[in-house]
Amino acid sequence: MFQDNRFAIKQFDAAIARAGKNSLIAKMAMHNRVILQRVDDDRYDPFEVFTMMIDSHDAPDELRACAFNNRADLYVERGEHDHAIGDRSEVLALKETSHDRRYIASFRRSRSYSATGNMQAALDDLSRILEIWDITPHQKAEARLERAAIMRNLERWDEARTGLEAVLASKYLFEGARAMALVDLADVSRRTGDHAQAENLLSKAIEDPEICEETLIEAMIVSGLLLEDTMTWRARANFGGRSSLHQAQVSTK
Repeated sequence: MFQDNRFAIKQFDAAIARAGKNSLIAKMAMHNRVILQRVDDDRYDPFEVFTMMIDSHDAPDELRACAFNNRADLYVERGEHDHAIGDRSEVLALKETSHDRRYIASFRRSRSYSATGNMQAALDDLSRILEIWDITPHQKAEARLERAAIMRNLERWDEARTGLEAVLASKYLFEGARAMALVDLADVSRRTGDHAQAENLLSKAIEDPEICEETLIEAMIVSGLLLEDTMTWRARANFGGRSSLHQAQVSTK
């Protein structure tokens, strides 16, 4: 893959040299080049190239949308979420863009809103994704998982459960989504006191052939918390029993 990237970069460099840096074709080549370039290749600054494409008003909306999303990613890396939100909003204001560009803008803007503490705006972006007709079912499943995660953080358990159950009911899921939903739903069940249901969901998640390493680790953590909850409950029950017995003995003296 690395060798393929190096070959592609050489091809882009040749196209830029042949077309001239001020042409739209060259700008497109530079845009694609910086996406592939190695970390130690500083001939083109990604931020400057993305900005150049954004400012190229003769460029198609799709290319400008891609550049806005890419520059927003750089802002996120810098922790400048307000600027990232601005670029994502610009994508959504463009007219001729694909559902992929709009989905990326909405989904990642939601994350930036979350990072800045604006949870309602984050939820609104994810809700809009679910309402847009050309967003794919796989993308909507990802949005539902993200929305459920926010609901869990806000301790809005019923809404989190509803979203996760909708994921599990879908026939169109990206690889590993089912296992992720099962683990998240197990955590909701654990937090709401349904330990038997949590154990059942975790068993299903671990048996899922598409479970990824990260989700497996999360399942192990939820399992550990579940065991801790059970031990704490038993300890309290035993303490309560001893306390009642002690009180009964005192009362007979």
